[in-house]
Amino acid sequence: TFNSGEFVQLGNDGLLLNQGTLNPGGTGKVTTTNLAGTLEQSRTGVLGIDINGTNADRIDVETSDLLALFAPSVVLAGKVAPNLMSFDTSSARQQFTIISATGEVVDDGLTVTDTALIDYELLYPNANEVVLSLQADFSGTGLSPNQGALVTYLGRLLGSDGAEKFEDLFITFLSAPDQDSVALLANQMLSGAGNSALSAMFVGEAFGNAMRSCAVAGGAYSQQRETSCLWAKPFAREFS
Repeated sequence: TFNSGEFVQLGNDGLLLNQGTLNPGGTGKVTTTNLAGTLEQSRTGVLGIDINGTNADRIDVETSDLLALFAPSVVLAGKVAPNLMSFDTSSARQQFTIISATGEVVDDGLTVTDTALIDYELLYPNANEVVLSLQADFSGTGLSPNQGALVTYLGRLLGSDGAEKFEDLFITFLSAPDQDSVALLANQMLSGAGNSALSAMFVGEAFGNAMRSCAVAGGAYSQQRETSCLWAKPFAREFS
């Protein structure tokens, strides 16, 4: 394992060959490593990427202009191993640039492993970058009706006010490696003390929906009708 720091100086024509695990900053610390040289990862190599909210590990590879004309700056096989430390609850889809190079980046069979609720994808937006894409899936497919309802509800919380308060819960579910693990987590929430927390979540949603429904006096043939709502909090200030 090589926990690279902020700088790795190998000279503009030096080579960092990863046949083990390369983790910028070490596990649990988001770091950008500036590598002077070239980078190659073999089929046994693992690139560990910590994700902390809107930030993730990154390697910037700077190769001499002359060398970049004749050979790639980065050649990647093996796999990427994401480590979700913190989750940005504003969106189910997020992207992180994990490799950037002055020369060409070559995909030689690089893969990434999904979790039960996260679809990871490696994107190559141009010849010099690798982007790790994260798509959270809260459809509840393959779970029991109760389990699926709970997972689906978590997905509906994304992007709402106060969703960040449930960040630890999101990370627990999103880090589950397989469907059986998700089912076990859901069962724990659906029984015992979990019921009170789940009840509070549903009460909060019902209250929010009720605030969007504003009934007013109807016409001659209806007692009431629905209209748009306006909620305001007045303030007054007086000086003398």
